[in-house]
Amino acid sequence: MQGIQANFNLYAENVERAVNFYRKNFDFKHLGNIDESESTDWAALKLENTIIWLGKNGSSVGLILLILSELQTLINRLKEKGVKFIIPEEMNIGSPISEEVIKTNWGKHAWFIDSEKNVVMLFEPTN
Repeated sequence: MQGIQANFNLYAENVERAVNFYRKNFDFKHLGNIDESESTDWAALKLENTIIWLGKNGSSVGLILLILSELQTLINRLKEKGVKFIIPEEMNIGSPISEEVIKTNWGKHAWFIDSEKNVVMLFEPTN
């Protein structure tokens, strides 16, 4: 499958502290805070072809994020193979929701749980 970039979501009790840790120890570049309110609830870091998305939530595990250009095509293919999609409770925030996709200003999102109970998020950025 071509055109997919793998990224990682990590959760931290203190996002600013986590940003500083990855910048200091691994030379990640801070791409900025994700939401428009300038809060430190989400931040993105990049090193070469790797992006770490840091989210504030010290009690959760991370998830796998796959960025792609044709979200619905992959969803259809996975559904044909029996993959069940979910909408995480915290994402039910009033954004438009289709059967398995949430649309936001920055793109379309879909989630499923893999065979080992890891959450995988598929993301198609807005052009």
